[in-house]
Amino acid sequence: AKEESKNSVHLAALPQFREDSNDETTEMAGAELVKVNEVVRKHKTANQLAMNAQLSEIIVTTNVDLTLVENDLLSATKAQLFRHEKGEFKVVVS
Repeated sequence: AKEESKNSVHLAALPQFREDSNDETTEMAGAELVKVNEVVRKHKTANQLAMNAQLSEIIVTTNVDLTLVENDLLSATKAQLFRHEKGEFKVVVS
């Protein structure tokens, strides 16, 4: 809704299908997004931050390509910057 300058998600257009995604890639990226969001929520809880509190940056290390979910990741975590590195799963929040 924000990207379309709409005041409500009910007035925004429906998401468009992306030709560059396939089921396996999308499912893997979505599963990693859930894992990242869980880590960020635990971080916010442990630091007594509101769930909608802004974060400076999150660094996600994973072997899964997160390009398809980058905007969702930024939106869900309220991070201003997102950096992706290849390797074993790890999330650094700052």
